[in-house]
Amino acid sequence: MYIPDNFNPDEPSGIVLYFTDQYPNQAESGWRAAAADKNFIWVSTKNARNFISRKKILLGLLAAPLLQSKYLIEEKRIYVSGDYSGCKLASHIAKIYPNIFSGAIYNSCEVVTWKKELPPLIDQMRLNRYIFVGSSRNYEANREINRAIVKYKKTGIENTQYKLLSELSGDIKLNKKHINDFIDYLDGLKDSL
Repeated sequence: MYIPDNFNPDEPSGIVLYFTDQYPNQAESGWRAAAADKNFIWVSTKNARNFISRKKILLGLLAAPLLQSKYLIEEKRIYVSGDYSGCKLASHIAKIYPNIFSGAIYNSCEVVTWKKELPPLIDQMRLNRYIFVGSSRNYEANREINRAIVKYKKTGIENTQYKLLSELSGDIKLNKKHINDFIDYLDGLKDSL
């Protein structure tokens, strides 16, 4: 968990739940700087690297109410993200629990969507915001990202943005400017990226 140094407990903040299999799973400099700029707590599942996906999702789900019991949290600012190793989990949790997570940042991965039946809370998903991040160096992932975007839009999820970043390598390290822009979009302060 990362709480910025300038955190004000009297001011409502957001949460970014971040899935990764990297060790140690600490907030990178871009996330730390953005957390300070945009007033959010960054949290990740610790020591869950070898857990099955369901256990990781459960741990992630428990983070939001735990933080809400300790801090003043703005419920419409609870988001989910992950690096390339955790992005599938982030997309899965955003699909199942759009009533908890009002937005997501998908970093260069195959986003978990749906086959025939729409998710039970599809109407809530339509109200949320989603960012798909691709790397110009990963053509296969970009093809999967585009498929997911088409599926989202065909089902009425219009609040989606696609950001192709040429500077990303396989490990998808977003910088402070990218994250600040993404949080502004998720917060509804920007209409596009």
